[in-house]
Amino acid sequence: MPKTQTNLMIKPSSYRRGFTLVELLVVIAIILVLAAISFQIMGKMRRNADQTVVIGNMRQLGLAMASFTSDKGRYPGVNTDPVWDRAIIPYLGYNEELPGTKTSFIKPSEAPNLAAIAKIFASPADKEGSFTDLYRRSFAIIPWTTNLQVGNTIMGWADLPTGEGVRPAMINAPEKAAVIVQWYTNSSTVANRLGSGGHQHHGVGGPVEQLDNPKQFVLFADGHVAGVPAAMSASDFRDEYWPGKFETAN
Repeated sequence: MPKTQTNLMIKPSSYRRGFTLVELLVVIAIILVLAAISFQIMGKMRRNADQTVVIGNMRQLGLAMASFTSDKGRYPGVNTDPVWDRAIIPYLGYNEELPGTKTSFIKPSEAPNLAAIAKIFASPADKEGSFTDLYRRSFAIIPWTTNLQVGNTIMGWADLPTGEGVRPAMINAPEKAAVIVQWYTNSSTVANRLGSGGHQHHGVGGPVEQLDNPKQFVLFADGHVAGVPAAMSASDFRDEYWPGKFETAN
């Protein structure tokens, strides 16, 4: 009789090899590296987007300020005009009467139709939110524009009347004369509010607390916007971007 051939079946092993601890650590490390790169890219994209909005907003402020100076022949003055932002709001297309005094906060409840224009005065990175009942302002005007005097110090020209708007024709180099700067803080006690006397003028224009933004954007008298290092000292900023100098009153 022929021998019966037995089919030998190889049974699959019930043992399945898993990841080793080293392999798991390598995978986790790769994930962490990719996450860190993604966060950096997203952060850079957000900052770039914020800067684009700021530059656009400042250009609109510059056009409104240019219309004001063309109409009045001078910058807004503390002795003759409302706070600078109130003074140029009508030149941004707002035709209604603004509530309050010429130096009081503007409340959304009192001027709801101002909401779209009010956004022009705010930087996206300015997250100060302790005053939800007020419009935020993230910019300040340089005090040389009104030849401001504080004590015996004149922040402009000693031979001009203090507190009055400076005439643009007096500026020899408008491309170097800073007019409006970013200025805001996350402190609820000194936050900028639209329409108010608080931070009507930023003392010297720098340095500023920029939150996540390493640059301070500046609107110059000729209408262009440029970024300067937020770490620039106050005196360096004044020496570089002021058409007038600190002078002592007689």
